[in-house]
Amino acid sequence: MTSVERRLYVAGVTLFLFGLALGFAVPAFADRSGVLTAHLTALGSGTFLIVIGVIWRKVDLGRKGSSLLAHVLWGSFYILQAGLTLNATRTSGQSSQSTAQAVAGVLNTVGAIAMFIAVATFLVFLIRSKPDPGTG
Repeated sequence: MTSVERRLYVAGVTLFLFGLALGFAVPAFADRSGVLTAHLTALGSGTFLIVIGVIWRKVDLGRKGSSLLAHVLWGSFYILQAGLTLNATRTSGQSSQSTAQAVAGVLNTVGAIAMFIAVATFLVFLIRSKPDPGTG
């Protein structure tokens, strides 16, 4: 296991664990729909990061490129998760947008854009990678 793969595994399992904790905490949130969204996103994102770690060796990104892309990947998922979780803390009936909600919006936007770019970049390199010899 390379250090990049290990980083992706740890980031994925940590995010998955956070999603499980959010699931237990759903009753404590006023915005149950928002926290369920954050819960499911954390579970799915954590699983995705683990899978990306498994197939990471199939893509030749070079040492620096591999490290940079892996950090952008897991970082973007964490930024998006922070935004979704922060957004779920709003109270029901809140009419005006609070500072926390504005920050959540910025985090969601930055995280989603970075995530899209990182996953698209990984896909391009995955498509360009050569198949393993002898695997058909």
